[in-house]
Amino acid sequence: MALTRALALPAVWLSPPALVGATAAFLEDGTRGLWPALVVGASALLAGMLLAEPWARLPPTSRATLGDLVRSRRLAAGPAASLLVVPALGSTLLFLWAQLAAARDLARDFGWPLPAVLGAVLGLTVLASWRARLAWSVAAVAGVGAPIGLGVGLVAIMLATTPAWPRVWADVASRPRMVFSGDGPWTREGWPMRGHGTEVSVPVREAQRLVLLGRGRARVELWEGGGVTREVRADTEVTLRPGDRLVVPQGFPIRFEAGRSIPGAPASGHDWLDPPGARPDWPGLGGLALTLLLGGLGLAPVHAALAARRRRATVVLPSALVLAGCVSLTLWALYGLWLTPEIFVGGVAPAELFELPALVAALDGARVPLAALARGALAAAGGAAILTALLAVPREPGRLAAPVVLAAAVVLTAAVPADPWRILVAAFGFGAAAGAPGAVLACWSERMSPQALAAGAVVGGGAFVALAALGLTPLSRPGDASWGTWLVAWPAVVAAPANFVVAWLLSPPWRPPSGRGTLPPDLAALHDD
Repeated sequence: MALTRALALPAVWLSPPALVGATAAFLEDGTRGLWPALVVGASALLAGMLLAEPWARLPPTSRATLGDLVRSRRLAAGPAASLLVVPALGSTLLFLWAQLAAARDLARDFGWPLPAVLGAVLGLTVLASWRARLAWSVAAVAGVGAPIGLGVGLVAIMLATTPAWPRVWADVASRPRMVFSGDGPWTREGWPMRGHGTEVSVPVREAQRLVLLGRGRARVELWEGGGVTREVRADTEVTLRPGDRLVVPQGFPIRFEAGRSIPGAPASGHDWLDPPGARPDWPGLGGLALTLLLGGLGLAPVHAALAARRRRATVVLPSALVLAGCVSLTLWALYGLWLTPEIFVGGVAPAELFELPALVAALDGARVPLAALARGALAAAGGAAILTALLAVPREPGRLAAPVVLAAAVVLTAAVPADPWRILVAAFGFGAAAGAPGAVLACWSERMSPQALAAGAVVGGGAFVALAALGLTPLSRPGDASWGTWLVAWPAVVAAPANFVVAWLLSPPWRPPSGRGTLPPDLAALHDD
């Protein structure tokens, strides 16, 4: 039980929203896109170093929430410890929402039937609610299998092409143009367009002849204004001029002209490495780093998986798996950009990147199995993350708390078509604002007070929600570079310090226990002979 929890821990950082979001950042932003993967790995390492020792003392049969840790350290925690269920429920809800949104997008991109995906999620809920020990074992196997599956596919691609990744990086960065190759499926038999919505937009920079192979409504938006809409019932050739835009339904197959520039891709490798006219968004990168680093300390699924009773297991194994996963993810994106720059068509759809083995001719008969293995790894990562989140739901609200939280996440997924990566960052942000200061204080401060921790969680969580809501109003202008706009974009940067200050100031000065008092359980254990 202890080891299985530790092995399930990497699923929090290597969930599909993180895998897809970090890949998209690398493909779109070049060198600066390395930042999300780097911070994700650092977040896992920081959480293991700061929280593993205290949480490892909790019994593995508990849900291992912040409230459980407070009760284990103070005999009379009182009802204040029960209020700490709020940050656990909030961060778990957002985390589950991100996983379900990613599952929706992956089902659309890979052609998985949505009822089967919903059925699998329902089965995981039943397993987590009634067979927790078995659920942790399944989460551990899936959590470890996901990075291994991606690693096997990556190694196969590297051996079939070249393992010298610095040479690949140099080749991509020195390309004079990003064009369609003559031997790819985009120029031979055609390829289905994938994007982020029900329609895919294909803008062109130079004249190009396309062959529409799908069936459905296609629209050409002319550069001088206006457009032409046609119902395509047979293969149709269309000539587009520079500045025109073709809009087709999701999954509509198109055959492109070899040697022409790839719509949506950077003009050259140097433009990908260092986009022209774009200055580095260092404040935004700093806000992301603080959010992910602190969020890893306050996220409820992290707390649930930390009760391993073996400090080394909760530090070395998960951190090594997460770091290996981040490196593999970056190399996946690099080799995908090298071998199939056509991934930019219609906007970056990173899920398409994990079909890369099927496009590498050198893999021969192993192409289809390796592509299926990569898709299975993504599915396993999602299942492990969902299970870990469901097992993190506190028991205080009742036995049906996990199904209720999942139902709320399903409603949010259906009602709000948000990007899974942004939702995941919001989950880490809420964990940083409402849970991280309390987790650190409960672990390492002897003057910790349950009432103060609860007050800090309320202040931090409330500040996060208020600032996040302000960012959705017209008062927040996306192009504004002021400090106010930056703080609204990264509310955890304000909310987490507010939580810490309130919890610290409201906690009474620590006094050593009197000789007549009863020692707290963690100190009393030191005197057992």
